[in-house]
Amino acid sequence: MPHRIKKMREAIAARNSAAVAETQSINPVLADLESQLRADIAEMKSMESMQHRAFAKKYKVPKYWHHVSGIISQDQAINDNITRLMLVWSFDAMLIDEFLQIAKYMLKFNIPMPADFNTSLSSFITDSGRVMTAFEGNEQFKAITATQAESIYELIASITEPERQPNDQSYAKFLKELGKKVEDLESISALKRAKGYYEKALQLDEKVGVKQDLTRITKKIEELETASNSN
Repeated sequence: MPHRIKKMREAIAARNSAAVAETQSINPVLADLESQLRADIAEMKSMESMQHRAFAKKYKVPKYWHHVSGIISQDQAINDNITRLMLVWSFDAMLIDEFLQIAKYMLKFNIPMPADFNTSLSSFITDSGRVMTAFEGNEQFKAITATQAESIYELIASITEPERQPNDQSYAKFLKELGKKVEDLESISALKRAKGYYEKALQLDEKVGVKQDLTRITKKIEELETASNSN
């Protein structure tokens, strides 16, 4: 990473960290919530099954949502540990609406990921988006819709600063899964959007594996437009 960009990120992170409310450590309500969170983390660490952990998070995220929604509603940079962790838990639990709300807030104010994460916020969102978009659903967790997957794309596409762009390969893999999800809608407009996602994925990573998808979807669009014009 160029030294200038690294220093810029450090400065932004420091500024966001300074936004933490000083009263949090002496706020008895928050202290109790943080105590519950530590207990929940310890409980889940005792579970060897990652699937069981994810299932537990599905029912624990709502317990903290009143606090998280309160943080988001303030519409200012608050480097809140609970909110940052709930971004991760909402992804693990496939709670897409909660994930989108927290991700949008954290991106807006450049809130960093939890301290033990080595990935950037934007790359975490693209990695999470790829997994959630590719997930087909089961008895415990619903698959996300194409509309929700495209909402993740719109969130990522809203990032304009070069130093905050996600990893190219991560973004390309997400776009590939997004293209497949949207292509399944089968309308001409959906196929054209899917083609755009494949094309952008290929621009970011020539080895992402969408060349055959592009050939197939281009043919589909041509066939549908020919049929439409003949009627």
